Amino acid sequence: MKVIFVTVGTQLPFDRLLLSVDRWAGNNSDTEVIVQSCSSNVQFENIKVAQFFSPQEYKKIVDRCDVIIGHAGMGTIITAHEHNTPLVIMSRLYKLGEHRNDHQLSTAKKFHGVEGVYVVDDEAGFLEVMGDVGALRPCSSAPTKDREKLLGYIKNDFLGMT
Repeated sequence: MKVIFVTVGTQLPFDRLLLSVDRWAGNNSDTEVIVQSCSSNVQFENIKVAQFFSPQEYKKIVDRCDVIIGHAGMGTIITAHEHNTPLVIMSRLYKLGEHRNDHQLSTAKKFHGVEGVYVVDDEAGFLEVMGDVGALRPCSSAPTKDREKLLGYIKNDFLGMT
């Protein structure tokens, strides 16, 4: 049985994504879906949600999941890369009241085309990507030229380490 972990962060609910997951889960009862929903008040039909997980619970779930689904938050993206887990992300949108601004659109744009990161804009895109969940490739933490450049910037320019 595949295990899908859905996380929307801890600041705001993200019902648009969770409703998409709920609809998908209704047609995929052979998959365990674990959801960290923040403060959503929606009554879902096909998924069980918890508002928050302790850091220990979160780690246990991430360690055993086959796919991570979440908002385009850097914590979620880093976690998927650290665990070499396929990642499906949807940006929160300011115009829909899902966040204070549209910075997640910029984040998602940077990750378009990154191996193992599947950026979706809406439910149709989500359902398309999740249509063959077994074919999703994992995020890679393998060194690349861009990764080394970023690490060099952080280490040398940002932190001032030489």
